[in-house]
Amino acid sequence: RLLVCRPEKNIICFPSQIGCSMGCTFCHAKSFIRNLTADEMGDAIWRVQSHINNAKPVLYSCMGEGEPSINGSAIHELFEKLFWKYYWSDQSQLIYTLEGALGAFS
Repeated sequence: RLLVCRPEKNIICFPSQIGCSMGCTFCHAKSFIRNLTADEMGDAIWRVQSHINNAKPVLYSCMGEGEPSINGSAIHELFEKLFWKYYWSDQSQLIYTLEGALGAFS
């Protein structure tokens, strides 16, 4: 599910990988297939973004399938290409979670 509509905001959840190698017990993503590119993540966001009410704030959540920090370079590219240039507004929020790979940024 990529879109969560709430009265006060829309939430766009997008994946960073197909599958995941972390093996977190709470997650249904199992065997890792590959990282998504910035363009693939951006396409998923664009498909949802084009159908929502832009009058409400939008929270972009990289909490779909996969561990975002493992695909950090593509996510950084996504932020630079898409968010800062096209999607970001004064009402936008970005959520980026780290579940199991905290050392990825050290």
